[in-house]
Amino acid sequence: MNLGELFTTNPKTLELLNNGVAFVKDVVTPEELKTLRFELKTFVCEGEYSKGLEKILRTYIGNLD
Repeated sequence: MNLGELFTTNPKTLELLNNGVAFVKDVVTPEELKTLRFELKTFVCEGEYSKGLEKILRTYIGNLD
């Protein structure tokens, strides 16, 4: 088994829609919506980054009132 076989999407054949750069903005055009869906589908979050993001989101959700 090689590394490419471990992933659902083969990283060797995956073409980035946004050159790997994410932007936070309102989605207006169909192309922007396509890029946003791609970013959310391919986002990888693990380790300390994952823990930090979870803490931020828990705090945000806890203060929605």
